[in-house]
Amino acid sequence: MSDEQTKALRRSHGDVKRNLTRIIKFVYTHNKPKDEIAVQQRIHELEPLLDKFNDIQNQIETLIFDFDNDDAVEKEDSEREEFESKYYETLANFLQQISGFSALIECLIVSKITNSLPEVSFSTSQLNIPKNVILADPEFNISSPIDMLIGADLFYELLSIGQICIPEGPMLQKTVLGWVLSGKSDTVKQRRQTKSFLIYSDAERDINKFWEIEEIKGRKPWSQEETLCEKHFVENTERDKKSGKFIVKLPFNEKITSLFDTGKVAEKRFVSLEKRLEKDLKLREKYQKFMREFEDLEHMQEIKTMTDETNNNGYYLPHHPVVNGKQDKIRVVFDGSAQTDCGLSLNDCQMVGPTIQNELLSIILRFRKYPYVLTADIEKMYRMVLMHPDFHRYQRIYWRNQSDEEMKIYELTTVTYGTSAAAFLAIRCQYQVALDLKSDDPELSKVFRE
Repeated sequence: MSDEQTKALRRSHGDVKRNLTRIIKFVYTHNKPKDEIAVQQRIHELEPLLDKFNDIQNQIETLIFDFDNDDAVEKEDSEREEFESKYYETLANFLQQISGFSALIECLIVSKITNSLPEVSFSTSQLNIPKNVILADPEFNISSPIDMLIGADLFYELLSIGQICIPEGPMLQKTVLGWVLSGKSDTVKQRRQTKSFLIYSDAERDINKFWEIEEIKGRKPWSQEETLCEKHFVENTERDKKSGKFIVKLPFNEKITSLFDTGKVAEKRFVSLEKRLEKDLKLREKYQKFMREFEDLEHMQEIKTMTDETNNNGYYLPHHPVVNGKQDKIRVVFDGSAQTDCGLSLNDCQMVGPTIQNELLSIILRFRKYPYVLTADIEKMYRMVLMHPDFHRYQRIYWRNQSDEEMKIYELTTVTYGTSAAAFLAIRCQYQVALDLKSDDPELSKVFRE
């Protein structure tokens, strides 16, 4: 967008704000009661201002987002909130001046009250509404969202004395907010919708369903994908001779042949992460410490050379911090669900695998069998499982300690949380330990498996 277009938007932006200010002065600078017609005229001038402001603001914010300016975006959001607050406050004051009525009510904010009403817009030309009548909603005939649903506790306080019957049309009822229409009109054709609600009850089926819900079911049979994932693990998993750790391969599905990633998405998100860390020095220090430990433990290794072919032949994981407020600790989480230029993510191309561990219910019930319970946590459980070197390229990340340093590319060398198959691979390795112990120590093997 050119500078001239930007300036034009800013001028229009200022004009709308000045119009609102002019109307606000009309409300607050006159102490004597105002003529209803004059107030109604100002309301007609006020109503389109919000739509105009939002239209201009959306164009300005689109321009701001293009430059990825976080401070400017925050400023524009604040300006929008300020304008909307003044708009609705002014509109409420106008209505109060017309009626002399005000009430304090508690509202429950929901995303949607009901469908737009009326169902379709219609013309009021055939309704013969008297010209001297000031309507509570001058645009009642235009299909629009419902802003507020007022309860019966306030409804009867809004009614005033006064009714007008329109021949072959609805009735006009006077309220403290203005006149409202209610009833049927033969001159207005509305779209009719016929709806049918049928409830079928089968007592025997309902009773069977009740017992099915109460019954503790056994494990569901594995799906075809889960069976293939288990087979993949058995055929492709090995142990490191030196450390004894498991070495696994990612269980890909058929979509892997379509996956390619230039790294643009991950790079853009990393730059955004850097801006966030620059604003929070304490968080940046913890993030750097976490990544430094990652590198010291050789859970990630830097890639010194990269060709265009090898660059696209893999996957770049975006990452971000998750803060534990109680312990004041952070954990870096990798996003395997981030879509690449081809529309696929790493998680889309993986088989998830079956649930190996016992269900939560059986674990909780086991607490009732013994007088004492011990719980333990396997530290860095996922990272204790090594990833086969051929699959490191699917776990690339961008990282650098300071924003003025050259961007570096690393490959994660262990099972990574944030990927679809991570839980299965880590727990399946633990289960394999139990199977390997079965001949030497059956009791210990059982404890591991259960």
